[in-house]
Amino acid sequence: MGYVIREERHYEAPIECVWAVLSEHRRMPEWLTPGIKVYVKPEGVPAPNGVGAVRVMRRGGYRGEEKVVVFEPPHRLSYTVIRGFPVAEHLGEMVLESVEGGTKLVWTVTFRPRYFGTGWVLNAIVKRVLSSGLSRLEGVLRKETAGLGELA
Repeated sequence: MGYVIREERHYEAPIECVWAVLSEHRRMPEWLTPGIKVYVKPEGVPAPNGVGAVRVMRRGGYRGEEKVVVFEPPHRLSYTVIRGFPVAEHLGEMVLESVEGGTKLVWTVTFRPRYFGTGWVLNAIVKRVLSSGLSRLEGVLRKETAGLGELA
């Protein structure tokens, strides 16, 4: 059985600003999961965050890796788990759209649990991480855009 998680948010920030934060993998600890360490190896095309980039996430003794498979600035970034998470057939996709007053973000994650009976707990964990991360992203974007109105 497969799972689909979809989070949709509206941010009062230009699409380029939202993209700049979301597509810079090393900034993930600021908004997605505080306490993780993130580095990119190898870098992708375009460097460092594009197609082929592998973002390595560490926290405590845990290590997970995701590979960027689509990189279309400033509208779409897709990635797949390659190591460390107990999922199969995984795809995460962030789609950004300029809308009146800011940017609409739709983040969809699909996966199949690798081990029977674990899907419900993995689904709950991913939902919580996405929801809380996107709430923190709002605060990061507010700081990023604080001076933009004064510059216009």
